[in-house]
Amino acid sequence: MRRITPVVALLAASLARDYANGVWTGVALGLASAAKFATLALAPLFARRAPVAFLAALLLALVATVAPFVPDGGLRELYDRTIGYQASRPSPFSVWGQVESLDWLQNMLKGAAAALALLVAFVPRRVDLRQTAALGAGVLIAVQLVATHWFYLYVVWFVPFVLVAVFAATERTLRESAAETRAEHEEPVFA
Repeated sequence: MRRITPVVALLAASLARDYANGVWTGVALGLASAAKFATLALAPLFARRAPVAFLAALLLALVATVAPFVPDGGLRELYDRTIGYQASRPSPFSVWGQVESLDWLQNMLKGAAAALALLVAFVPRRVDLRQTAALGAGVLIAVQLVATHWFYLYVVWFVPFVLVAVFAATERTLRESAAETRAEHEEPVFA
């Protein structure tokens, strides 16, 4: 359940991005981020339509869901037990945890992943649901590739985005193909 919660919230954010205003998208991403902080990498992508409303809703949802669980040591202890622990722990589950001499490459790729997460806020200028899903999958994959601790269960974070992008592209192709077939079979009408 712990792994699927951010996925459901991220899919809700994707749908809200196309069918609602920035408030619901921000709430959905805020809930996903409360479960897994890495999903915050998608904030620039989802903030495209209404950035102020999106950010306000995201922060409100994040604070409302995390504040009750802040330990007695405050935000510092919360950071140490969550992000700080994840960032500093060794792990044999990725190349970065197995080969220490690749730290320079990991740091360079972390910068590239962060740049990608920011870039999708601006490029391409207009995006539809299929493109949003593909860009979201790309950002999540980039974030996961540079993580020191990676486990195959993390695939559930990006697979729904990949599936939405693939099926939306297939549906578009089928629609275009059907239209071409109808156009070929129409007989010209002579007056």
